[in-house]
Amino acid sequence: MSDAEIPERYVQAVEQLRNMYPDLPSYRVLEIGSDNRLSMIRAIAPYCKEIIGINLVPRKSRDVPLNATYEFGDIRSTRFPDGYFDLIISYAVLEHVSNLDAALIEVRRVAKPGGSFWSVFGPIWSCMWGHHLWSGAKQPVLRYDVAPFLPAYCHLLADGEEIRATAARLFGAERADEVFAFVTNSRDQNRLMLNQYRSILSEAKFAELLFAPKRNRHLERLYAPDGVASEVFQALQSRYGDMDFLSSYVEVQARI
Repeated sequence: MSDAEIPERYVQAVEQLRNMYPDLPSYRVLEIGSDNRLSMIRAIAPYCKEIIGINLVPRKSRDVPLNATYEFGDIRSTRFPDGYFDLIISYAVLEHVSNLDAALIEVRRVAKPGGSFWSVFGPIWSCMWGHHLWSGAKQPVLRYDVAPFLPAYCHLLADGEEIRATAARLFGAERADEVFAFVTNSRDQNRLMLNQYRSILSEAKFAELLFAPKRNRHLERLYAPDGVASEVFQALQSRYGDMDFLSSYVEVQARI
């Protein structure tokens, strides 16, 4: 894919935002965690007054629209003045943010009173592929959404040696330690469960909040083609309590 092409999921997200926020052409927008192609920045720029994207990962400079800026930045502590943005957005980012409560305090600070926060994020640590395996140091690249798959919920139910042995069987002994380290120690995800996200967002003191968990039926069929056995849910509930273990992403709509 060339940099000029914007992935369809970002195009669809911007269409949703345009429908949700009819005053978007007058908005100053902040994107948390811009991807490496600056896809959301390029997708939304034609429809808003200004878009600024931030990320903790340095990105190479590339052409962006005149009303767009990308910069190194941490949503837990930004340089922006109080009440600077009309809308703050993030796409597939919040699951990677540690100290999420601090990030939401900063969201509320830099948003205008009456402004909005919109986010879609996942996978959730409590879902069947919440380990979010992503290892590209060698070939082939190992990804949670590409076969072969680690067993559903292994990161929640299996111990380290079980995960290492399974990784050796699926990916080869030379990669077992790499997979083990990612699943058990990676900081790529914050390891919050669905109920913890709900609690943190509810305590963020938004004026209005919609928290909408959703399921990915496609990946469910790949990870558990015959469905999840009842004894697996019993084991999950015994260890973590009665909660939603199937929702794999969440849409959040909030008003400041």
